Amino acid sequence: MTQFNMSPINPATTSGPDLANYLEGVRDAAYSSHLGNSRPAYVRDGMLWIKSVSATAWEVYLANGSNDALIGSLNPVTNTFAAAKVINVYTSAQVDALVGAINGNLAGLFADLTGKADAAALATATTPAGTIAPFAGVRVPTGWLRCDGASYLATAQPALFAALVVSSNVTITIGANATIGWANHGLGADYPVKFTTTGTLPTGITAGTTYYVLADSLATNSFRVSTTPGGAPITTSGSGGGTHKAICAPSGCINDLTSFNVPEGRGEFFRGHHGGRVSVDDLRVFGSWQADEFKSHTHAYSRVASGTGIQPAAALGWGLVSSETEARGGAETRPRNLSGHWIIKA
Repeated sequence: MTQFNMSPINPATTSGPDLANYLEGVRDAAYSSHLGNSRPAYVRDGMLWIKSVSATAWEVYLANGSNDALIGSLNPVTNTFAAAKVINVYTSAQVDALVGAINGNLAGLFADLTGKADAAALATATTPAGTIAPFAGVRVPTGWLRCDGASYLATAQPALFAALVVSSNVTITIGANATIGWANHGLGADYPVKFTTTGTLPTGITAGTTYYVLADSLATNSFRVSTTPGGAPITTSGSGGGTHKAICAPSGCINDLTSFNVPEGRGEFFRGHHGGRVSVDDLRVFGSWQADEFKSHTHAYSRVASGTGIQPAAALGWGLVSSETEARGGAETRPRNLSGHWIIKA
């Protein structure tokens, strides 16, 4: 190793020739970059030194007390350098595989985030199609539509169409309490359903007519329908033929499924569907509109009686008089509210 032990210099005892020899040693050490086949005795923390393993392999170390860190390996013939791996923990192959996996995951993450650079865009992208939200802005944000009952092509708004309209080929049994077979339909009580066919539907069911799912027959893969919410199950006869399709589109769609409607929310409040909950807005059709209403009630009142007992209506001076109180109020029943838009995620 062409390295030099850089001991302190005493000017009082070091002659000119001794100083020259000393400086030549310093020069040789600098030229060699502390290159040798062993660790120099004089290294200090932070010093780089090179171990000559062979004619084609040098190892570069960073001095760090007694545990020098391997920086990498250099081939002095080909002038190629390889960074060091984690020694005695993972093999080079394991580290390379881990790095590859990390790079692959990062590539996928960056691909997912393309076009979603800000928080607002990311929130919009992760909101399910069909989500309805109140909106106080003047202009509807990109990716949303007004809930105004408008019709859209299914091909123009595929995600919203898939959220608002579900359909499937079905089977229909013949006889009393006809059962509709639809695998994993996901429908609930009082959902509206209509049917189409490539042939002929069984007698008792008319194509394009709206029927309603019955609560007492709901199963994962089947249900029964009635002409009214909670009514009697349909009875079918005949045989029919062709492929039958059931369509559930609470806000509306045409029978060939090429266009559909968004909910009409202008001037309306939003109410959760009963979902089978008894005596709370039950028999309400999913997605339907409902008028305002007062719950039926009575008021107690008092009147002055004449004499004792009850006078007959035909008695002199007595008669049956009908009247009503003076009108109070406005054009509708409503709570305090704030006007804005209902918008739906497309």
